[in-house]
Amino acid sequence: MYFNNPSVIYASILVIIPVILHFLNLNKVRKIEFSSLMFLKEVKEKKIRKLKIQYLYLMILRILLIAFAVLAFSNPVFYSNLFGNNYSVNSVILIDNSPSSGFVNSELLNKVKNTIKEINSIYPSTSNISIFSIDDLIFGNNKGINFYSSDISFNPNRNLFLLSKYLKPLEKNKTHDLYILSGFYKSDYSDLPVLNDYFRNYNLNLININEKVQSNLSVKYVSVVNSIPDINSNQKIEVEVYNYNNFDVFNKRVRLYLNNETYFEKIIDIQAGKGIKIFFDVPSENKSFLNGYVEIIQDKISDDEVTFDNKKYFSINYPEIIKILLLGDAKNNFEYIEKALRMADGKNSGKSLFNITYSSLLKNDMRDVSLIIISGKKSLSKDEIVELKNYLSKGKGIIIYAGKNMDTETYNSFLSEYTESLKIQTIENINKAEDKLKITNTDDVLISGIFEENINGKSEYSEPININSILKVSDNTAVTKIIENSEKKGILYKIPANRKGILLFSIASDYSMSDFPSKAIFLPLLYRSIFYFADINFNYNFTIGNSGIVNKGSESFIIPVDTNYKKAGNYIFNGMSISLNIDEEECDLNIPEEDFLIDYYKKTGFDNVKYYSNAEQFKKEKLNPDNAANLFYYLLALVFFILLIEMFYSRKITEKLKLINKS
Repeated sequence: MYFNNPSVIYASILVIIPVILHFLNLNKVRKIEFSSLMFLKEVKEKKIRKLKIQYLYLMILRILLIAFAVLAFSNPVFYSNLFGNNYSVNSVILIDNSPSSGFVNSELLNKVKNTIKEINSIYPSTSNISIFSIDDLIFGNNKGINFYSSDISFNPNRNLFLLSKYLKPLEKNKTHDLYILSGFYKSDYSDLPVLNDYFRNYNLNLININEKVQSNLSVKYVSVVNSIPDINSNQKIEVEVYNYNNFDVFNKRVRLYLNNETYFEKIIDIQAGKGIKIFFDVPSENKSFLNGYVEIIQDKISDDEVTFDNKKYFSINYPEIIKILLLGDAKNNFEYIEKALRMADGKNSGKSLFNITYSSLLKNDMRDVSLIIISGKKSLSKDEIVELKNYLSKGKGIIIYAGKNMDTETYNSFLSEYTESLKIQTIENINKAEDKLKITNTDDVLISGIFEENINGKSEYSEPININSILKVSDNTAVTKIIENSEKKGILYKIPANRKGILLFSIASDYSMSDFPSKAIFLPLLYRSIFYFADINFNYNFTIGNSGIVNKGSESFIIPVDTNYKKAGNYIFNGMSISLNIDEEECDLNIPEEDFLIDYYKKTGFDNVKYYSNAEQFKKEKLNPDNAANLFYYLLALVFFILLIEMFYSRKITEKLKLINKS
């Protein structure tokens, strides 16, 4: 049985009124003149006793009258014959408690709870009804629903796949009904539907629990612009703030927090339906990591009713130590490389960042080596080529400097696996004095900010360089030429290889081929190359509910998907700072058309799909089927019948009381 107007039931307290009236009538004193003592005794023992019993019956009639009147106006619906007495139903309720669902709203929470009660009232007691929220599916079912907002986004494909794993033990039931309670925002359906034949026998009911269109401003994303961490310079933070409203907003404050303290604030205006990018310079600190967040301040609720997406977190990790293997025939080939690295360490507040090891032969165990630099090595043996390929396959990088005595055949044998047409041909004598270096790929992070733009808008290095000889290389489009000289001869090449790759310099790291080591560009280019090609990932920003991989040295860790990582924020994981943020697609609260949703779920595998635009529509259509008995008119007829009896009985008692008084 289900009550369409359950609040009316509170009026049942009115049944106390007949009880009060009954006792008032018993205690009411009446003045009666008696003719004799004999008559007084007769009235006391017979008529008054009968009158009291009749008053008791009258009280019961009035109690029944009020009780059935309250029951009638609560509008009950009886479902006992909807499925049959022995019919077993598997009913599943999936609650979208993602950030965009608005579970922080108490009114919405009550609506969800009432809708669940209404669904439960439909089914016989023999049915199995399961309730899940989306974080129950990801973090494990807790066997009991907690009505709170999660930071995990609603993803139909992922949620239905995980749901099917929980429901397989219930397949013995004959009928399967699935209810999804959600806001059904269009951004949740950006992925193409994935067919899941498991749900072919399910009747799908989509109930929109948050149909209200809300104003929203969002910090859409925060990213660290610098791809290379530098503890000696500022890091640039890029932020996009988006206005999802159909009206412009003005004077919105966007605040940057570092280590939970306010660092900087900017004021912006945003046009309707557009985003604006702003940048913050974050100072590097002599620490292992730096974390913070960016927040748009809610100062006018009519501009921004939704606040879950007003904040985004970021983290920057600086490497504590980088292990570098210098591979060459003689240690003096690395004289200027070691000087440059010591100079970089000197800027690091006395903290040694580089752990440098020299070797003329390649060792088998290189698990802890972050980067290999090859310089002045005449040839590579077959075993060394195999070891270098294994090293690259682990996602690490190699820097190669040319040498005047290079055995081009062995180097080509090594490089041929990663590029077919790039070949080292020979050492070419060019004797180019006061040459100019130019950038061929201005977007590459290795040289960003090092070169200045000339009057023609092209980036070039202003300090002249003297080049005596150069490695002559035939290249193709699969190889990125980053720097070239004035005659367009390649100076620096980037060769893709697995996750990192190979940097190939066509000049030596000493004075044997040029005066390159004495130039101001030598140190920053080497420094950036080490950070870029070493096995370092310094910006760990993950979406809540999705697993991610953190690399530390030679080890890799999977971010656990458990209750410790289910809320947005900055976390310390294995000595590193990681950031967890709400999926940026949660910010877009546009509602798709009904046909779009129905078509999406039919492509997912549901044959029977019904969409309810709000909970009220569900109540009217689902909770009042033709084969359900609405008891209102039956109870109302019973109320009138009891009322007639009460009126007749009350009149009869009144007449008897008058006769006693006359006597």
